[in-house]
Amino acid sequence: MLEQRLSTLEERGADPGLRAVEDKEAQAATAQAEQHAIPGIYVYSLPHYTRYPYDPDTGRTLMKIGRAAAP
Repeated sequence: MLEQRLSTLEERGADPGLRAVEDKEAQAATAQAEQHAIPGIYVYSLPHYTRYPYDPDTGRTLMKIGRAAAP
């Protein structure tokens, strides 16, 4: 069952149309979060880095870690 789900996820990940939708949704979520300007610590990765890990053997990817201060 896990192999079947992995196969489904890989197929969806290779679909350029679905990738475009994912990228657009990620950009919209980022813009919305930036509008609220809530102070705190954040960690995120762009879809490109999750698709193409920094180290494919371990699956490690690049992550952005930061801190947002009050405006």
